[in-house]
Amino acid sequence: MKVPIWIVEIFFGIGCLAAFGLLVWMTGEIWLRGLDVWAKWRRIKDPLIETFFELKQKQRLERLRNSAMLKADVEQVLTEARADAAALNDAINWGDLRCVNTQRLDDGSWFVEIEEVSPDASAFQAYIANRLAAKGWAAVRVQTYW
Repeated sequence: MKVPIWIVEIFFGIGCLAAFGLLVWMTGEIWLRGLDVWAKWRRIKDPLIETFFELKQKQRLERLRNSAMLKADVEQVLTEARADAAALNDAINWGDLRCVNTQRLDDGSWFVEIEEVSPDASAFQAYIANRLAAKGWAAVRVQTYW
């Protein structure tokens, strides 16, 4: 017996629609579960990220505060160095002598830039580093330039 083609097309169409409907339903179910998992992850992740950024902010503020404190101590040591000018025989412009930069390095040491001193003034650099070490600033590297 020969089945008319339109009957085959109808059953095939119904089968395809059922399969497509099942696929859409399953995909939607998986997608909704994915949203639920994402919502749970966000409830866990967001406080962690906020805590991380708060910690970074505190570290940044502490670094700035320490840098400002070091710069103030360097300026105080420079004032003391002006009083000991006779002991320092390096080429120094005492009138414009100043600290222009302090920076925390990755290894935990500090970097200090002082302007208006000869770059090869090693005695002056050692003097500043020793005076800062006496004030509690260990591992300070001093760079001078005109």
